[in-house]
Amino acid sequence: MVTYHTRVIVMYAGDNDIAEGLTSAQVIDDFKAFVARVHRDLPETVIIYLPIKPTVARASMWPDMQTANAGIRDWAETRPKVRYVDTVNAMLDKDGQPRPELLVDDGLHMNPAGYAIWINTLRPVLAEYGFGSR
Repeated sequence: MVTYHTRVIVMYAGDNDIAEGLTSAQVIDDFKAFVARVHRDLPETVIIYLPIKPTVARASMWPDMQTANAGIRDWAETRPKVRYVDTVNAMLDKDGQPRPELLVDDGLHMNPAGYAIWINTLRPVLAEYGFGSR
């Protein structure tokens, strides 16, 4: 039984999974399984995926993270109730490297400037589904 009838789910996942040793294929499969589970009970729910963010601390893992992001993006494009919202490009510098000024001192977690990119990118997408700013 479903308690809530959620219209939109915003999901960020995969970062820690790859850091803990999962492959990009496993991250993609886990996302697909999550979508299938949600849509089994709530077929009209839109699922918005925020891709794995680029960070200084996990730069060595970035190729695998990019592969996971691309796989989820490509799959999402084939699904009517799944959206991939690109927050990555704004978090990279002109050379395609993570922007350290968007992260706290650990080089992993975002600071307010990093979250502002997510908010500003996500806000118009949520507005499409009737969620306005206050």
